[in-house]
Amino acid sequence: MALVSVISIGIEDYTGGKKKRKTLPLYVLATMTLAQIQTLVNDFTAELDGAIDGKIVDAGVFIALSIPGTLKADPIVGNTVHEGAGLSFDAANTAYSYGVYIPSWKNAGFSGDQVDMQAPFSTAVNEFLAVSVTDEDGNDLVSYQGGERTFRK
Repeated sequence: MALVSVISIGIEDYTGGKKKRKTLPLYVLATMTLAQIQTLVNDFTAELDGAIDGKIVDAGVFIALSIPGTLKADPIVGNTVHEGAGLSFDAANTAYSYGVYIPSWKNAGFSGDQVDMQAPFSTAVNEFLAVSVTDEDGNDLVSYQGGERTFRK
């Protein structure tokens, strides 16, 4: 099975707003460069625009990557992907915090309903600060604010 990247074209209808927006997925081989994908998006959206009533509002790409072969081969019986940890970080240049949900966080990684900051859990949390992850506006994450047990549908 070949690795594929997913291009997402956001289309908004005349009533506006985020609830009136849908995405069109396009799949391409992961061997395409970012420049090739941008050219494809430029050409495709120019043609698509004439065929739809909606407005093309954004485009993004999910680039497929290989994962290390040293990771666990099978999931461990424990929390499902609906049970996890909600982490909060302070982000630079904004009064807002950045929150992220991590599915299937181990039960042993909680002290009550709070994220336990002993290794290996603290190591995973601190990796957000170490690897240049930003919030959705590109603001650097500067500190960990806390985390708690969270359930998501």
